[in-house]
Amino acid sequence: LKSADFFDVANHPTATFTGDRFTFAGDKVTEVAGNLTLRGKTAPITLKAVRFGCYANPMLNNREVCGGDF
Repeated sequence: LKSADFFDVANHPTATFTGDRFTFAGDKVTEVAGNLTLRGKTAPITLKAVRFGCYANPMLNNREVCGGDF
């Protein structure tokens, strides 16, 4: 996957996603829209949430943290 035929990591070592619009159903995130940059090219995409949740993290003095599978 690192080869020039696929991700070409020698010339494009990073991939980024910047979310700019969140869609909710109640208090749950259902999708995040934004821009994905791969191989130096940026395109808009929408990621659908498969699972999403928040909890108090005891390692961060019970600060709320959130995450999910998209």
